[in-house]
Amino acid sequence: IGTSSPNELLTLKSSVAGADDIFLIKADDDGNLFRVGKQSDDDAYLEMFDGSGNKDVQITTDGDSYFNGGNVGIGTTSPEAQLNIAKAGSSDNATFNIDTYSSGDSNQSVIGLRKASSNSVSTKTLVVDNEKLGKIAWYGADGDDFDEAASIHAEIDGTPFSSSDDTDMPGALVFSTTADGTGSSAERMRIDSSGNATFAGDVTVERDSADTTFK
Repeated sequence: IGTSSPNELLTLKSSVAGADDIFLIKADDDGNLFRVGKQSDDDAYLEMFDGSGNKDVQITTDGDSYFNGGNVGIGTTSPEAQLNIAKAGSSDNATFNIDTYSSGDSNQSVIGLRKASSNSVSTKTLVVDNEKLGKIAWYGADGDDFDEAASIHAEIDGTPFSSSDDTDMPGALVFSTTADGTGSSAERMRIDSSGNATFAGDVTVERDSADTTFK
């Protein structure tokens, strides 16, 4: 369609030099379902719409791509979170890699857990003292569900943002574990915004030299 020399069973060729919607599927009520086209620089895009006409999925070769239609599963057809990676097998691990290729000594791979005190995406309302920012948790299966065994979370430890420093963000790290015979984790160690460490249980020190110094 649009060409006299197709190179596939079905070939659609745009007749417009700039941006163009090339392929469109509509529902019985004339609402858009699926659209493929090209941008003004001939970069391709794919769009999918929900029953209300909202564009929930966009994939572009040059620009922002997003999935807003629900959870995304990799290795599973029933994802339980916005992104759920699953792997099954007696010798398999579920993994993901973040690779940085750079000759700069300060460049590195980064996982950022970010929090704003708002209920709207992109609204960066100031966080407050003791507000939790992010958490890494480890879970084990109990036969029919997953229960938390240990976690590390970060929280605000002081008053963020001041008139003299708009990057002020005091934080603490909290390490928690679940004791045997209990169903929830409890705080075991805290590193506050001043660098002080406090422990909720006994501290055992095993030294491998004659001198052990605490500062």
